[in-house]
Amino acid sequence: AIIARTSFAIDGRKKVLQQKLTTVRGNPIISGMCDMWQGRNIRVPKLKPTLLGCDIIKVEYALLIYLHIPGSEKLTLE
Repeated sequence: AIIARTSFAIDGRKKVLQQKLTTVRGNPIISGMCDMWQGRNIRVPKLKPTLLGCDIIKVEYALLIYLHIPGSEKLTLE
């Protein structure tokens, strides 16, 4: 998923809004198999300007990768 995180800061107070811009989902992978994302595209939507030089509004964009592995409640990535 690509997310936009917009922070507003004024008079010592801060408010953060987060919006999911787009998502892509891959095919399930059978245990013991692997998959590669070569040639698959993640469409990046037209983005708002980042307001360079603005002290009260900050816009950040991030790429989030989620894994859902059934039966792995305490999974850690190293």
